[in-house]
Amino acid sequence: MPSESHREEDIFESQFIDRYLSEYASVSSIVREALPCEFLATVGGVIAEIIYSGMTSELEMIPA
Repeated sequence: MPSESHREEDIFESQFIDRYLSEYASVSSIVREALPCEFLATVGGVIAEIIYSGMTSELEMIPA
Protein backbone atom coordinates (compact mmCIF):
# COMPACT_ATOMS: atom_id res chain seq x y z
CA MET A 1 0.00 0.00 0.00
CA PRO A 2 1.95 2.97 -1.20
CA SER A 3 -0.57 5.47 0.14
CA GLU A 4 -0.22 4.11 3.68
CA SER A 5 3.59 4.41 3.68
CA HIS A 6 3.30 7.87 2.16
CA ARG A 7 0.95 8.88 4.97
CA GLU A 8 3.36 7.52 7.59
CA GLU A 9 6.18 9.52 6.01
CA ASP A 10 4.05 12.66 6.11
CA ILE A 11 3.26 12.10 9.78
CA PHE A 12 6.93 11.49 10.58
CA GLU A 13 7.97 14.59 8.63
CA SER A 14 5.33 16.66 10.39
CA GLN A 15 6.51 15.48 13.81
CA PHE A 16 10.14 16.14 12.87
CA ILE A 17 9.34 19.69 11.72
CA ASP A 18 7.33 20.41 14.87
CA ARG A 19 10.15 19.15 17.08
CA TYR A 20 12.77 21.09 15.11
CA LEU A 21 10.78 24.33 15.25
CA SER A 22 10.06 23.99 18.94
CA GLU A 23 13.77 23.46 19.64
CA TYR A 24 15.34 26.07 17.36
CA ALA A 25 12.69 28.72 16.83
CA SER A 26 12.18 29.67 20.45
CA VAL A 27 13.38 33.00 21.74
CA SER A 28 15.65 31.40 24.32
CA SER A 29 17.50 29.34 21.72
CA ILE A 30 17.93 32.36 19.45
CA VAL A 31 19.33 34.41 22.34
CA ARG A 32 21.54 31.52 23.44
CA GLU A 33 23.05 31.24 19.96
CA ALA A 34 23.39 34.98 19.30
CA LEU A 35 24.69 36.09 22.70
CA PRO A 36 28.31 34.89 22.26
CA CYS A 37 28.57 36.69 18.91
CA GLU A 38 27.12 39.87 20.37
CA PHE A 39 29.53 39.68 23.29
CA LEU A 40 32.55 39.22 21.01
CA ALA A 41 31.44 42.11 18.80
CA THR A 42 31.05 44.38 21.83
CA VAL A 43 34.44 43.45 23.27
CA GLY A 44 36.04 43.87 19.85
CA GLY A 45 34.46 47.31 19.48
CA VAL A 46 35.74 48.43 22.87
CA ILE A 47 39.25 47.22 22.08
CA ALA A 48 39.17 48.92 18.67
CA GLU A 49 38.03 52.19 20.27
CA ILE A 50 40.87 52.04 22.82
CA ILE A 51 43.41 51.48 20.03
CA TYR A 52 41.87 54.19 17.86
CA SER A 53 41.81 56.79 20.64
CA GLY A 54 45.49 56.17 21.39
CA MET A 55 46.35 56.29 17.72
CA THR A 56 44.60 59.61 17.05
CA SER A 57 46.34 61.34 19.94
CA GLU A 58 49.70 60.16 18.56
CA LEU A 59 48.79 61.21 15.02
CA GLU A 60 48.01 64.75 16.22
CA MET A 61 51.65 65.13 17.26
CA ILE A 62 52.88 64.58 13.68
CA PRO A 63 53.37 67.92 11.87
CA ALA A 64 51.33 68.27 8.72
